[in-house]
Amino acid sequence: MSGATSPEAGGSGTNPAASSPALARAGNSPTSPAASDAPLSERLPAATLKWIAIGGLAAIFGYFLVYHFLHQTKGDRSRLGDFPTFYIAAQYAVAHRDIYTAGTSPAMMYVYPPLIAFAYSPLTLVNERHAAQISLVLNTLMLFGSVKLGARAILRRLDAHRPETEWAVAFL
Repeated sequence: MSGATSPEAGGSGTNPAASSPALARAGNSPTSPAASDAPLSERLPAATLKWIAIGGLAAIFGYFLVYHFLHQTKGDRSRLGDFPTFYIAAQYAVAHRDIYTAGTSPAMMYVYPPLIAFAYSPLTLVNERHAAQISLVLNTLMLFGSVKLGARAILRRLDAHRPETEWAVAFL
């Protein structure tokens, strides 16, 4: 009675290793530790890992996006960081004024290259709060893309590039 357990002994009447020739040959049962020693990438399909990683990244970036979006809408201009300086410099650039005189205070004067003021100039079509929110969304999307490109570069440098693992590495 090597291939079955008796119901009296607390078993279900069959031995999982005996019912599956592959498990019997390997000496593994579905509940043995050896069955879970395989890497997660071998136990889950690549598509499942990809969507888990994308979901995790979206949750992390979504949390920070919502947090900062709500933080910016409190009405206090000091919560916007350097954005008011960029916004004022963009307004000055559109009005053909000296962008280096833009700033909310002497400590917050515009000291960046002129290209940044011109890049922010389309945001002057909306008010400062909405422009800050648009900038936040664009920055979040660019950061999300940078994480993905960074993961791809890491995998290529390690000669381990497989498209199905890019998202998992980006999540880590």
